[in-house]
Amino acid sequence: RDQLTELWLFFLVDLLYNPSKLGITPEVSSKCGSPALYFNWMWKTTLFCYDNAWTNVISPRWIEHVVAHAGNQFDLIREDAKTLYLPTPPNYYHSFPQYIQDVLLPTGFFPDGVVPDSPTPNFVPDKGYGGWCSAVIPAWWLANADGDEERARDILSILSTRGGEHVTGGFLNTAHDQTTAITPFQRESGLSSTGLSGIDTELHHRLLASFLNTTLHNGTSFPGITEVNHVCIDSFGPLKTDVSKPCPVEYTLEMKEHYCIGVQESIWGTDYLAKLEDIKRNVDPENLFDCNYCIKPKASVLTTTALPTENPTAKPIGSSPTASPIAGSTASSSDGKGIMA
Repeated sequence: RDQLTELWLFFLVDLLYNPSKLGITPEVSSKCGSPALYFNWMWKTTLFCYDNAWTNVISPRWIEHVVAHAGNQFDLIREDAKTLYLPTPPNYYHSFPQYIQDVLLPTGFFPDGVVPDSPTPNFVPDKGYGGWCSAVIPAWWLANADGDEERARDILSILSTRGGEHVTGGFLNTAHDQTTAITPFQRESGLSSTGLSGIDTELHHRLLASFLNTTLHNGTSFPGITEVNHVCIDSFGPLKTDVSKPCPVEYTLEMKEHYCIGVQESIWGTDYLAKLEDIKRNVDPENLFDCNYCIKPKASVLTTTALPTENPTAKPIGSSPTASPIAGSTASSSDGKGIMA
């Protein structure tokens, strides 16, 4: 089981971020994606492909991959592994809304022909509380694990235990006219909104140090590392004094606000946040349009405290949490095979 998990996981990673390794062109690779992709084969998932990319090109490469694998006792499952994922029958779904209504099996009343919310509105956030619950993972980091055993272990550790969520990558980095609020770091992403709350502190530190390597070594501004749409309550960026270190979960709210990068800067980055605040000040100085985590006009931003020169060493007094909460969106295991569109 572990061999198959690793084989399939890295096949998907290569397919999406390093397709030439499989003899697949970037054009074919970009024809596949998912809004919520699980890399662990035991979690029933769906990869959406068009132009018969899976059947004509990708599936034969997967079969070659399985045949060539020489893992211990892998012969016991080799034939079954060839058909681990299968395409849906042609014209099985006539539209994406039809697929959503069929697969998600929504309940309750909603207008005919309209896709309902899933999950429905709830008092409990589906991403949980605090931590790096909506992370942006760079495509270049996922694509370059060959020869780097530590990075390969980290990729396996993350993607075998939690959902990768939104597949980005592809031509996202170039398919725009440069008049966009999306930050360069987001444009270079391979996965977005990956739930990394509760990961090991050392792993968290390694990820930040790798993702923010340019910032740390060249002194460039903080680029933003958080996806905005699913950011959770009590989410903060890393420490202001060392962005390679996560904001300690045992800090009180006041300490987090003082010593850690705020949620807005964690999403947009230092430079983009300043630009967006200027735009907001010019077009909506009274902040008439407001929402949760919306950009505020610069004039209405409270005076910030000076950048701390060192981090506190004493733990806060009170009943602050001592362990990082786990995001509530971790997928459950499921037997059976996934389906390919």
